[in-house]
Formats: sequence, structure tokens, C-alpha cells
Amino acid sequence: MDYGLAVRIILGTLYGVFTIMRILLALLSINLNQDSDVKDSIFTLSLIQIYIISIIIIVFTFITMPDWFAWGNIPHYPNPLIWVGLTIGVFSLGLFIIAHFYLGKNYSFFLKIKQNHKFVSTGPYRFIRHPIYTTYIFFHTAIFLITGNWFFGIIWIGGICLILLLRIRKEEELLVETFGDEYITYKQRTGSLFPPIFKFLKRDTRKLDKNTRDKEE
Repeated sequence: MDYGLAVRIILGTLYGVFTIMRILLALLSINLNQDSDVKDSIFTLSLIQIYIISIIIIVFTFITMPDWFAWGNIPHYPNPLIWVGLTIGVFSLGLFIIAHFYLGKNYSFFLKIKQNHKFVSTGPYRFIRHPIYTTYIFFHTAIFLITGNWFFGIIWIGGICLILLLRIRKEEELLVETFGDEYITYKQRTGSLFPPIFKFLKRDTRKLDKNTRDKEE
């Protein structure tokens, strides 16, 4: 089998599974919560919809007609990076499933607080506040590595980061408004998209200093 064809089959399978999962979860969340007020602005919703539709079209165009994107191929691209991308892609799918499992019925495609909405701080949410968004970054990075095409790197990673910056700020404002001090405290000990390594190190240093002082006393 042609190596390029194998890469495109892997890409199509990975992206197809991810897209189907997102659509099913979005439809389920809409059906379960039709009476909830949507807090997204028209601009943000439109931007997200345009981005999603554009990406789907571009990906499947690349799979069926890769020569159209040959101008963006990175010269002398090392093949091992393709498998690194595949590994990251599979990992992101696993994290996506786990994050949705812990979030449960609280998930919504739209920015809203549902009836009987519960504050979730277990599983991956123990360390990061938006693990589902983290999977988007990992997944888009994986696609860039699999394609070895700088065009995908710019529109995918750049595009998703722009959307997340617009969405996260408003989402956290809504969560602070809903859960108050509980969420503020939660923000102080967690990272937004990645585990707060420096916070953990600082916390461990404080514990070490306290234990040292206790021993000296």
C-alpha cells in the first residue's frame, strides 16, 4: 500500500471517529436541555460553526485530493513525526471520552448552565478546568503532525486557540457567577488547559518548609 494513502486512511479514521463523537454528544446535550438559556454571543456561535464546517471540508478534501495541498508540505518531513501525531491523536480521543464521562449530563455544546447543574472537580477536572478543550488542542496538533503540512498547523492550531480564548473567558465568568467562591478557589489550584505544574511545585515547597519548621521547633 502506498505510504501516503495509508497516512490519509489513518487521518480519515481518526478524524471521522472524533467528528462522530462530537456530533452525537452535541445532539444529546441539545435534546436534554432545550429549556436552558444559551449564553454564547451570536458572533462566537457563528465563528465556531464556520470553523467546524470549514475544517471538515478541508480535511476530507485533503484525504481525497492531497495534491491540492502539496504546496504546504514541509520539506524533508521526518516520518516518525507521523506516528507521534497518531499517538497524540489516540491519547486525545481517550482523554475526550474520560472528560465527558466525568462531566456527564453537565456537558453542553453551547455555553449554558443546565438545570441541576453540578460542579465537577474529579477525574481530569481535578487538575485542569477545561480538559475537553485540551483534547481539541492535542487533537489538532496530532492532525498537523500526521499531515506534515504547515497550512494545517496554522489554521487548525491557530484557529482552535483563538476560539478557545474567546470561549473560556466567558465560560469561566458564567461558572464564577453560578458557583461563586467554590469555583474561585478551584481556579486557584488548577490550570485552565494544562496541569499547573508550577502551582504543584510551589505547594510542595510550602509543605516542605512547614515540615522543616515543625521539626526545628
